[in-house]
Amino acid sequence: MERVKSSELKDQLFKLTGEKKPPLFFRAPGRVNLIGEHTDYNDGFVLPIAINLGLRAAVLPSDSPQVRVRSLLMKETRKFFLNQLNETRKTNTWLDYLQGVGLELRKEGHKLKGFQGIFASNLPVGSGLSSSGALEVLTELIFESTSGFGLASLEAVKLCRRAENHFVGVDCGIMDQFASRFGRAKHAIFIDCRELKHEYVPFPKDYKAVVLDTGVRRELSKSSYNQRRRECKEALGFLKKYYPEVKALRGVSLSQLEKHEEDMPPTLRKRARHVVKENERVIEAVDLLKRGNLEGFGKLMNDSHRSLRSDYAVSSKELDKAVNIARGLRGCVGSRLTGAGFGGSTVSLVETTQVKGFVGKIEKLYSEATGFKPKLYVCEAANGAKRIK
Repeated sequence: MERVKSSELKDQLFKLTGEKKPPLFFRAPGRVNLIGEHTDYNDGFVLPIAINLGLRAAVLPSDSPQVRVRSLLMKETRKFFLNQLNETRKTNTWLDYLQGVGLELRKEGHKLKGFQGIFASNLPVGSGLSSSGALEVLTELIFESTSGFGLASLEAVKLCRRAENHFVGVDCGIMDQFASRFGRAKHAIFIDCRELKHEYVPFPKDYKAVVLDTGVRRELSKSSYNQRRRECKEALGFLKKYYPEVKALRGVSLSQLEKHEEDMPPTLRKRARHVVKENERVIEAVDLLKRGNLEGFGKLMNDSHRSLRSDYAVSSKELDKAVNIARGLRGCVGSRLTGAGFGGSTVSLVETTQVKGFVGKIEKLYSEATGFKPKLYVCEAANGAKRIK
């Protein structure tokens, strides 16, 4: 998917508005999570990169309360009015991400101005690369510029998460919005989702994160995602009988879990075991990445996928097939599902010199094995969202 140039965004904006005023340009990246899946909403650790795929926008501010946006990806124009926003005005479309951000900003007392805009994306929807988080971050940044206020980056991230939790109805963690806003080129972001602190870890220059979109789509808010959150809360409730001071599964050690796991309902035991061990894997993975031990890092990616498949039950036959094929190809040190699962994408860490051959072979082998033609994206760590001067 090619990136839409600013000149084309400008031309499309003129078609939408009939105005030749110079527009404001913005971008917000998607993200790939290298390791640390389903840990963010358990106050745990994650290690994503913002990627060189994302959303771009050209915008004309307005004194009107109307927000009117054309999505080139969806090939449709939608609008809403800021002075009519409330919790009941959902459309169950991509527009709800904009409305949710607008509503949360209004709750914070910000005086918002409308705008007209063209949104373009080379980020596949439903692929597990956080198109929704990028759209929220992009929208918040636009409102900051068009309405004349500023938010600290962390406050903006928390607000975008609330928009998805409260308005869209997906009980997500904070990783996606955090990565889109805080991304740094050539670095992964080690995020502590309880303390909301982060550390930049250099991404290996001789490797690429190769994403394979399986072609299997999921509707996150309608899938088992929220069910997994409920199961984690139930597992935490069980463990709090023994450790009342624990506020999230992040606070449970492996030894504490193992002491009582035989008494837990089997499903809750599996969910808790994934979260506790995945947090340990992330911490170890950061150390290995710092030391340049990519073989060890890849092994942890493989372990993460097995846990997501067996203990967390969020993989699929297509995801498993893609991962197994990837691991057998030259140059790949590790592969796992990325994102919430239930379909979507895998991420493989591949030596740069082997990327071309890897992409060609896995595209052929996966298609033969599943009947789906995959889409492949060679990703690099990118900078976070910003207004483009």
